[in-house]
Amino acid sequence: MSGGADGLAIELKGVTRRMGGEYVLRGIDLEVAPGKLVVLRGSNGTGKTTLLRLLATRLRPAGGQALVFGHDLTREAAAARARLGLLTVMGGSFPLLTGRENLELAIALTPRRPGRSARAEAGRHDLRELSGSRGRSARAEAGQAEPTEVGKARAEATHLAALGRVGLEQAADKLVRTYSSGMKKRLGLARLLLLDPDLWLLDEPYAALDDLGKRLMDECVAAAKARGRTVFMASHESDRDHLGPDAVIELKGGTLRMFGA
Repeated sequence: MSGGADGLAIELKGVTRRMGGEYVLRGIDLEVAPGKLVVLRGSNGTGKTTLLRLLATRLRPAGGQALVFGHDLTREAAAARARLGLLTVMGGSFPLLTGRENLELAIALTPRRPGRSARAEAGRHDLRELSGSRGRSARAEAGQAEPTEVGKARAEATHLAALGRVGLEQAADKLVRTYSSGMKKRLGLARLLLLDPDLWLLDEPYAALDDLGKRLMDECVAAAKARGRTVFMASHESDRDHLGPDAVIELKGGTLRMFGA
């Protein structure tokens, strides 16, 4: 899974991590090239979530080196976070905010990615992109900022488009604490669609989803890969081979075993 001239999306060198006094990760070595889909398997409690949280800069390695797109996760955490997005088992939303407010907050809190204009970052995926249209305004092509009111309206439309894409448009202004587990997972997916990070970190993305929700997740993962995004997914699902993962790896005893590349 080594990268070429553009480097690696994920690079782990002898990474260790202890939880509760015991080593969960024991000298992990891993290389994932940009644009790859990697599925991480393993029994409950083997450290899959720990590894994902470490990649998302929410945990620090006890030893070794971890990099995302060349950024050291310990010394350059902010730069790494600007390139990644994490979907947790429960969706990772704020229960006392509405679905729409959660997306607004996600945009506000996410660092700007290098080389992207303020206009591009404010909208990330705009309404036309989410609906499949490639048309762009002359102002957007020129990289100019929209007038304040126009920009606000565009952002609101974009948030609704993201919520609509995952079937939550009618629940946009409801508090997330009233959402079901499946709705919370869909909201987390909407956040990823809106931010469209270079690295998608998915922790049991199919948990709590019904069959329709699982198909939606499949579609979004496949579309992300088609756009050149890197997807690193921890999943117990054994019937997602149709996604065509570039590699399947197993975390067992704190070490990784490769099944395919």
